[in-house]
Amino acid sequence: MRIDPRYFNIFMVMVAVVAAILIVITTMSYISGREAKFQQQMMEVDSLAYTQFPYMGRNDSLQLTQFEGRYLLLDFWSTWSDPAIASHKELMNMPTRYLDTLSVIAASVRIDSGEALSYKRRYNYPFIFVDGTDFFHRMNLPGVPSQVLFNPKGEVIATFVGYTDSTRYDSLKTLIQDE
Repeated sequence: MRIDPRYFNIFMVMVAVVAAILIVITTMSYISGREAKFQQQMMEVDSLAYTQFPYMGRNDSLQLTQFEGRYLLLDFWSTWSDPAIASHKELMNMPTRYLDTLSVIAASVRIDSGEALSYKRRYNYPFIFVDGTDFFHRMNLPGVPSQVLFNPKGEVIATFVGYTDSTRYDSLKTLIQDE
C-alpha cells in the first residue's frame, strides 16, 4: 500500500490522534481498575485493623483496633502531593459535630519523620501521624491521597482515591450521619 505524498501529513495526523485516544482510554481504564482493586481489597482485608503503623517521632506503633467505638479515617498522604495537602485543609473545614466523632490517622507515604513532624507543627492538625509507607507499598495502593473509612465497629465502610474538591467530604459526612 502506498500513500500519495499529498496525503501523507494528513495520514500521520490521523494516526497520532488515534494513538493519543488509545493512550487516554488505556490510562483511564488502568487507573479505574487500580481504584476498584483498592476498594475491593480494603473491604476484604480482615487483618487491616491489626496492622501496626509506627508513630512519627516515637518508638511505638498503633493498631486501628484502638479506635473501635469511633469513626476512623485512615488517610494516606504526602507533602509532595498537593491534592493530599488540600484534602487535609478541607477535612479541617468540616463542622465540629463530625470531627468530634471521627479520628483521623494521617499515614505519611515516602517522607521521613522529620518532614512529617514539621508538617504537623506547621498546620497543627489534630490528626495522629504515623508512617504508612510499608503498608502503602505492600497493598499497592493507587496513589495519594487514598483514604479508608471505618465505622465504630471497625468495619471498612468506604474508600476514597484522589481528591478533587470539597464534595468528597460531603460523602464522608453522609456516611457518618447515616451509619
